[in-house]
Amino acid sequence: MKMYDDEDEEMMKEVHEVLLEQLEDLLHRYNSMMVAGAMMCNAIRIYKMILSPAGFEDMMKIIHDTSNDVNEFKTPTIQ
Repeated sequence: MKMYDDEDEEMMKEVHEVLLEQLEDLLHRYNSMMVAGAMMCNAIRIYKMILSPAGFEDMMKIIHDTSNDVNEFKTPTIQ
């Protein structure tokens, strides 16, 4: 089942590209833990704002359950 139509898919790619460019800039200017924390906080705020309480809880569970499937950036890590 496709979640987006072709136009939405193109917009999603554009949003992803814009955010990656901004993220790259932020990671060069600030501590990566600060950037990640700010992004995560704002993403969760957006989900909480647009989803029902049950939808928000479902989204948080999906994020938790799929955390091992996330691809890492090819940047230095904190030891």
